[in-house]
Amino acid sequence: DQHLKNFDLINPKPKRVVVILCSSTGDGECPDNGNKFYRYLCKHSKIAKNEKTPESRIFSHLHYTILGLGDSDYSSFHKTPKTVNSAFEALGAKFFHYFGKADEAIGLENEVEPWIKGFWDELATTVEEAKTQAIDTTTEVVDNEESKEMPEEDTTKFEKAKICSKVTESEEYRKVLRLELELDRTLSASEDIQPGSYISVMPKNSLGSVKAFINACKWEETPELIEKLTTEFDFLKSVNKKALGSILGESEHLQEKAVFNYLDYLAFVNPSSAVSMDILETVPKMKSRFYSLSSDPVDTNKLEIGFTVEEHEQNDVFQKGNKIVKQGVCSNYLYRLSEEEKVEFDIKLGKSSLFNTTKEELDNQPPLIFISHGTAVVPFIGVLKRLRRMLETKEIKGLRGIEFYFGIRNKAHDYLFKDELSSLFEYFSSTNPDSKFNIHLAESRPNELEERKYVQDLINLNTSDLQYKIQVNKALIYICGNGNTMVKAAEKILEEITGSSEQLQDLHKDGRYKKEVWTAN
Repeated sequence: DQHLKNFDLINPKPKRVVVILCSSTGDGECPDNGNKFYRYLCKHSKIAKNEKTPESRIFSHLHYTILGLGDSDYSSFHKTPKTVNSAFEALGAKFFHYFGKADEAIGLENEVEPWIKGFWDELATTVEEAKTQAIDTTTEVVDNEESKEMPEEDTTKFEKAKICSKVTESEEYRKVLRLELELDRTLSASEDIQPGSYISVMPKNSLGSVKAFINACKWEETPELIEKLTTEFDFLKSVNKKALGSILGESEHLQEKAVFNYLDYLAFVNPSSAVSMDILETVPKMKSRFYSLSSDPVDTNKLEIGFTVEEHEQNDVFQKGNKIVKQGVCSNYLYRLSEEEKVEFDIKLGKSSLFNTTKEELDNQPPLIFISHGTAVVPFIGVLKRLRRMLETKEIKGLRGIEFYFGIRNKAHDYLFKDELSSLFEYFSSTNPDSKFNIHLAESRPNELEERKYVQDLINLNTSDLQYKIQVNKALIYICGNGNTMVKAAEKILEEITGSSEQLQDLHKDGRYKKEVWTAN
């Protein structure tokens, strides 16, 4: 609906109640038909947060609620809905109902239907209450910049890449693939691509899985159909049970709480005749996957990434007691590419805000606190390499120490980037002899005689030291990981260390607490 581009909540007549249905596209960007409205919100909420005056709270007359639509397979899960919610809150609007966060990874309907169930009654009550409230119309907002094309905060650009080398670390628990990608040009410092930035890759289904899907649907195999299913549809995603039931007919398995994908379900049901092509309307579209850089992307035409090649056993939903092997779509796509000779493919290079720390901030020599787990260590490798380069080129005077809290499964089997971390920390210690550089390893699956520990446990053991570094030495904190597990637990302890959740959020607003978080189920 193009109307949203010109939607004004104040002029010419103030609105009282607003219901927002909002999604994100790409890497958490606002959909095209809401860009102007989104920029309007971001601009005025920033003013409100800085000024903190009644006059800046231009939405104080508003009641609002949000239903967000997203996919937890992406690190930017609900980025736009969350930003919109934060803006409305900063501008003084009052929330009713609750913030619905629908997740395509487990089925949008699992959140949408409960959200709708209680929505109408609360809306009717809120509308009646709003009618009785006076609205202050003395503040008029005129935004002349809305007609201009504003640059995106996280710009992205297409690049052609080739895999020029790879290292496969086959461990007891997982297989980690580290790739070096060669671009057809050199990235310059003027492009301001920070360490911790990422590439996005549009994956393709394997030929084997495509043919299995065609066979399960009892369709005729054609080159056009193979190409379409290879590039456009993610049929290894969880099924939309409600939509699938309307096409294939209700099944007792569609009523189960278990999550299963389209290919598994069709193979099990084994339809007696060809399935309607309408089924493709229910299958999620293929989306880009994002991988953080483990290299420092300056004055180079090579980028490094590292990730887990997803292949794991899980219980068979349909044949109880059996195990089936599941493979990630994009990680295995890249693994297949790495087996080929110098194949060229498209990537999109994107900027991250995880390490947007300025030279001036580092010149004050604050201690640095890094918190991570698993493959979320990847962006920190790039950050550490940038710090080493800045020391080598004398861009910064020195470092006051790094405390790195890193969660792994077992240090004997899957200590990712062990050699790089050891080398980097030895260099920092030798060039900054008066400062401490420590790696705190938390093993969640240690040897039998050792106690299981998580990142938050180690943080909890060092609260006094961290409190001094944060409150007295003005340390900078960086955290990257799963928002449902490690980050959530670590933040609880950080809130205790800083005094409250509000204090921790103040550090975030001041740029001293930076985080890059994803959520997954």
